[in-house]
Amino acid sequence: MVIRQNGYQIYQSYVAPGAFEITDMYPTGGAGDLDVTIKEADGSEQHFTLPYASVPVCSAKGD
Repeated sequence: MVIRQNGYQIYQSYVAPGAFEITDMYPTGGAGDLDVTIKEADGSEQHFTLPYASVPVCSAKGD
C-alpha cells in the first residue's frame, strides 16, 4: 500500500488481506486528500482518494 499527499509519497506499508487500520501515519497540513494505492497479490491495483482533517491539539487553560 502506498499513500500520497499532493503527489508526494508519505507512507508505504505491507498489509495482510482483509480489513486493516493505519495508526502510524501523520499527514502534513490541516486537511486535504490522501491518494491511496493498494497492490493486490495478483498484481492488480486499487486506487481511491480519502479526505482527511486534523484536529488541533488542545490543552486546558493554564497549561
